[in-house]
Amino acid sequence: MILLTRRMSSLICSERVSSLTLIALAFSLSSTSISFLTGHTQAHGESLSVLQEETATRQGRQLVIYHTSDIHGYILPHEARWNKANPKRKIGGFAALASVVQQERGPYLLLDSGDFFQGAPEGTLSKGRSVVTIMNAMGYAASAIGNHEYDFGEPNLIALAKQAEFPLLASNIQRLSDGAPVDYAQPWALFERGGVKVGVVGLSTHETSTATLPAHVSHLRFVHEVEAAKPHVKALRAAGADVVIALTHCGIGPSVSRRRVTASSYVPPPEDEAYPGDILIAREAGVDLVLGGHAHAAFDELWAPTGGSLIAQSGEHLEHVNRIVINIQAEGEEAEITGTLIELWADKVRDVPEISSLISEITKEVSVKMDEVIGEAKQALNRTVDADPQSSSRSLDGPLPNLFCDEMRAVSKADFALHNTFGFRNDIGAGEINVGHLYQVMPFENTLAVMSLTGAQVLDLLRANFEGGTSRLQVSRELKITIDMKADGQFALESLKVLFGGAPLNPLKQYKVAMNSYMSGGGSCCRLLSELPHQDTAIPLRVLFMETIKKKTPVEAPKTGRIILQRR
Repeated sequence: MILLTRRMSSLICSERVSSLTLIALAFSLSSTSISFLTGHTQAHGESLSVLQEETATRQGRQLVIYHTSDIHGYILPHEARWNKANPKRKIGGFAALASVVQQERGPYLLLDSGDFFQGAPEGTLSKGRSVVTIMNAMGYAASAIGNHEYDFGEPNLIALAKQAEFPLLASNIQRLSDGAPVDYAQPWALFERGGVKVGVVGLSTHETSTATLPAHVSHLRFVHEVEAAKPHVKALRAAGADVVIALTHCGIGPSVSRRRVTASSYVPPPEDEAYPGDILIAREAGVDLVLGGHAHAAFDELWAPTGGSLIAQSGEHLEHVNRIVINIQAEGEEAEITGTLIELWADKVRDVPEISSLISEITKEVSVKMDEVIGEAKQALNRTVDADPQSSSRSLDGPLPNLFCDEMRAVSKADFALHNTFGFRNDIGAGEINVGHLYQVMPFENTLAVMSLTGAQVLDLLRANFEGGTSRLQVSRELKITIDMKADGQFALESLKVLFGGAPLNPLKQYKVAMNSYMSGGGSCCRLLSELPHQDTAIPLRVLFMETIKKKTPVEAPKTGRIILQRR
């Protein structure tokens, strides 16, 4: 057996080799000896990556899995504005994660569900390189590929895959030209640590084709997740896996998006049951555990749908990590899987010098620019407003998107403006606003675009974007929208009413509509627009937003009530 360093073994893992070639490696992890086998077949969809640990016994085996998701470049801690007891208390960051993981005394795997870099400036400005550098140092074993890994184009993702000392896993990404799997991702990996064999299948959301800039992935096919996973799950079982995990970036359901969820009380509403994501994978892919991302949901413990396997969701921005324990008491017995969500409070960090010094080195240049104060918010500028559970109606718009939509309309001189709700990635608290805040809110390199749409086209677009109890579009002040929700939690689309300037929107009239370039290019919320002509002003939206803050400071939070949901 050839002894190699961890870096060397990981680099070899990413290389393409014949299916008949097995490269044996060994490296030290804590006090455990590990060997590493890898292969990559030439046949479409048939890849192999195997990590194995030599163990003295197969009795009383245990392995811990740490799971993160949707890091979005949040290398540093940030204020936990959702924490009502102390919204200024800081949470998250790799130093906090390292502090928790370093305390683990037994064998473990550290896995991520994707969308690891695009978001906070520390990740965005380096196009992911800084985040991968820290993930390497942290010892990540594998990561799924999120839709936002494509935000700077496929060549950038290929470069990140080469830099990573861990495999990127995706079993459902193919080239349209010939159906071949992309060669920067492996479909699955098999690990053995602590005497437990764990197979991990990677899955990216099939919505990636429109959940990043469509032009960046137009040459790729994202196969339905369950269809793609099943043969690889079968292969892992045949290879002797005790436990098979789906490491996904698919989402669990729209109703829990960006929410902290008490698993014991979660009953998926119809829109979550119908959503083609982690619940469906848990029921039909044949795995034992789904480690999911994409929805930014944080479940406090493992949860299983009726007729399905366990699911874990670890939230966003490194605010939490799942700690999952796999126990196998005796040979032939089924694994017992338990888990809980750990909050990564920055004030509880035990210093891990090699990680903290690396973070300091990476962030010091960025911090000077990001700390520049450009204005002030008199009140919090949130993406949404809290719903009153006793009220028969609630607002689906928020102060932050309202502010920005109004400015988009003013600058473009359009009749009104639309913006995708999930294009706003963070809130802005009351007080000073710096450049870094704007990168957190708007990490994407979108520009201001203008389209000419009929009232009928606008109505179709709005109807297509009411789901999961929310509106996927936000509007400028010229529009007033109401819609009913039925008792079963579904929107009554026939009840949609849209007023423009106080009068019903005219289906036959042409309107000049401002939006972002992601929407005009046919992004996930706006597929109806993909074939229509548009004008790109080339004005970067983040620059426009920065000028808005400077001009309007101290910024008043606009009133909400532009989009009203009424419960029947």
